[in-house]
Amino acid sequence: MLKEAEKKSAYFKFSPRILDHLGISAYNSVQKCLSELAANSYDADAAEVRITLPDTLGEDAGIEVSDTGVGMSLADLEDKFLFIGRYRREAGQRTTKGRLLIGSKGIGKLAGFGVAGTVQVIACQGGI
Repeated sequence: MLKEAEKKSAYFKFSPRILDHLGISAYNSVQKCLSELAANSYDADAAEVRITLPDTLGEDAGIEVSDTGVGMSLADLEDKFLFIGRYRREAGQRTTKGRLLIGSKGIGKLAGFGVAGTVQVIACQGGI
């Protein structure tokens, strides 16, 4: 057994470029991106998903995706949404409304970054 003085801690480091390899490059078209974001809405039990597109897609164009899903609290945003690669389901897991979950790898949230320079997330849960 190692003496206390001999023990060292080590941590992984990673480059933000790893996100390209994990999923962003998989969503390199607006269609793929919107499909993934709509699937995330489905997994959030949304009854409605609205997608607002600009007249032309250019550098400054904005796309808005909104839904009527369960929403996210600040803790959900920090502990779940911002946790890239969070494994969140077992086989056959269902949503509160009984839907089979579509997503599983925890990288679909990166879809917007495949086509956008900036992504803004506005979340609401329980009126907050």
